[in-house]
Amino acid sequence: MTRRRPPPDTPAAAAIDEVARTIAEHALARHAVRVDPEHNLIGALLHHHAATAAAVLSLVDDQDIHTELPRLLLGIIRAIVHEGRQPDPVTVAARARQLADPRDPHTRPYDHLVVVRHLAEVYTLGWPPNLFSYAAQVVEDAYRRDLWDGCTRLAQMADQHTDIADLETHAATVINRWRAFHHRLHLLTHTPAPSTSPPNAENFPATTISTPSTQDTPHRLTA
Repeated sequence: MTRRRPPPDTPAAAAIDEVARTIAEHALARHAVRVDPEHNLIGALLHHHAATAAAVLSLVDDQDIHTELPRLLLGIIRAIVHEGRQPDPVTVAARARQLADPRDPHTRPYDHLVVVRHLAEVYTLGWPPNLFSYAAQVVEDAYRRDLWDGCTRLAQMADQHTDIADLETHAATVINRWRAFHHRLHLLTHTPAPSTSPPNAENFPATTISTPSTQDTPHRLTA
């Protein structure tokens, strides 16, 4: 016997609609997590040993992560890897519990249950844990955001008729920062290895910015 839907505008019908919306929202959130490189990076790190994780973490900064919860988890994973331990979900969850006094909710960045649920979700996403690929996507996204922010700020400064020396100094600063982004992204996409050197400006495409000596102040554009 087929059950009939309750008449509209009744508590039973409203309850059914609420359940349907909740299920749909959960499915949408799940799909959003599955295609987000930041969540996939955290999930992939949970599957790797400390040495491999350390190689990737040397090329990914915490500030490359745009979303707050993955950024928190990346910092926890980094600390665990620094100790030479594998950042598995149980270890990460236990470390997250130690972040703050559980008796003081104002010092806890996230409810521990939220952290545990998120760890379980990203650990079981089902994709092959392609660690270097996810890390490269995260760094590339951060690089693009920084390019947009830097160019926008330069345009604002130019529009406000900022002193040309200050404008050149800011341009030199952001381009040097982009060199480091470029170098990290290049290492992640071309030469992933367990041991990598820190980012530097040598491999950035040719620009008109020179690196002054310690006696030169400030950084200036060169002809």
